[in-house]
Amino acid sequence: MSEGTEAVKEAKAFIDRHKICPTCGRKKADLVITTVPKATLDQFIEFSNSEEFEGHRGFALKFLLDIYLGKVPTGLPELAEEVTMLSEKVNELAPIEQHKNVHTVNGKKLRIGG
Repeated sequence: MSEGTEAVKEAKAFIDRHKICPTCGRKKADLVITTVPKATLDQFIEFSNSEEFEGHRGFALKFLLDIYLGKVPTGLPELAEEVTMLSEKVNELAPIEQHKNVHTVNGKKLRIGG
């Protein structure tokens, strides 16, 4: 093969690797979502372009899926409820003593705690 043919093949390979999706304008290897309402797609794109995901739509989708599957807490009300429940369990298991009198070896009385 001649050098010109090799150069053409390399150029075609480069173009194929960097094809742009005609629907959304993103590279071919990116996540393409086409069957949702425009407003929903715009919200998802804005969400995936946030500082946390930096435009990685796949990671944004995984995060939302983790929330759906319950792997990530969904909000403060659930956490507050869980903290309250755990606090009640701790109080049941180990009631807090206000103070305790301790006698030392030489007979002095020490008050420990509240």
